[in-house]
Formats: sequence, C-alpha cells, structure tokens
Amino acid sequence: MPDHERLALIFKALAHPVRIGIIAELVAGRAGAGGGQGPGVIELAERVEISRFAASFHLEQLREAGIVEKHRIGTRWAHRLTEEAFDAVDDWLGAVLPAPAPLAAVAS
Repeated sequence: MPDHERLALIFKALAHPVRIGIIAELVAGRAGAGGGQGPGVIELAERVEISRFAASFHLEQLREAGIVEKHRIGTRWAHRLTEEAFDAVDDWLGAVLPAPAPLAAVAS
C-alpha cells in the first residue's frame, strides 16, 4: 500500500472520538489487566463507557489501520498500540510542517 493511502487509512481511523478515547486508554493503561500486556475488549469498553459491541467495532477499525494489534494472553485477547502507525504519522508531519524556529530567534 502506498504511503499516502496508509496515512489516509490511519487518519480516517483516528477521526472518531471513541477511537481517540480507546487510544488514550491504551496509552494510559499500559499496566492494566494482563500485567502490562494490554486490556481486553471488556476492560476497554468499561473504561471508555461504551458497549462491548461498540468497543469491538472500533478496535477492529483501529486494527485495520495498523494502529492497534491484538494478541492472545492465555484464554483472552489483549490489545496494544503499534509503533509503526505513529512513526508513519510522525515522519509525515516532520516532512510537511516547517521546522520550529530556534528559541533565540523567537525572543529577538
């Protein structure tokens, strides 16, 4: 998949408040259930205050965009963020945004 198509898929997945909430919970709760392995659907649904069905749907959208991955821990599935998606966004932002002016240049 070309980079611009991948970025569009990532941004589309990020363009929903529930998904932003899920990502925030995954960032904040890295030491949650599963000993830091990531929360399951039920735990995320409770944290974000949505139904299990809605949590599953939004997690699937995030997985399809490569933002979240799921892995098995014993008898349950856990979820965690992937670094690749955020690295792609960071690289793109670095390429399209001007470099910040040095602090000394701003103060004068």
